[in-house]
Amino acid sequence: MILLLILVIIVLTIFYTFLRLDKDNHVKENFESSKKKKINKPAKMKMEMSNKRNFIENILAYPNKQQYCPNLYNSRAKVWSRLPPKYGKGLFVKYNCTMCYYKIFRNIICFKNQGKYKICKMNKTDLDNLEKYFEEHKNKLDFVYKRSEFEKYIGNPILKYKYEGVYYPIQILKTKKDMDYKDIIDDDTYRTDFKCKKLKKKKVE
Repeated sequence: MILLLILVIIVLTIFYTFLRLDKDNHVKENFESSKKKKINKPAKMKMEMSNKRNFIENILAYPNKQQYCPNLYNSRAKVWSRLPPKYGKGLFVKYNCTMCYYKIFRNIICFKNQGKYKICKMNKTDLDNLEKYFEEHKNKLDFVYKRSEFEKYIGNPILKYKYEGVYYPIQILKTKKDMDYKDIIDDDTYRTDFKCKKLKKKKVE
């Protein structure tokens, strides 16, 4: 009888010890998970350095950096090429791929600089439009619009994009003399033999 009692005590002791060890392991795992979550928190920084939701937001976030293509908002701009001489007058646009360049070039030529894309100079109305856009969407943005960063570019040549009936600046353009050693110029893609009759003007906003 005594031996049976001793055996039961030993079994209960072993079982209790096992439960304590298992509980300690769970506490340790939860602590490490919490620690990992805190380490992974800076993911927002990557988001702030990435492309935004459209052309307008890209220039709002990165004024005069020409980081993203004015035809593919989520693709990096890589090379510079000349814009139509009639409207561009020595100006270059930075884009991602040849097709992007041709779409911009063709739209400017075929719609006589009054289509979705337009070459002109930055003015105060542009800054007002950018500010209004920012105020309407700021709850969904991860950056702040600073008007002062754009005021110094008033009078500079820009490429605009027509969105909901309003022309917004989407890229500050350059001439050859404005380029530095990092800028890559591609003159081989330049062409003017676009057939405008295939474009339907009714679809232009």
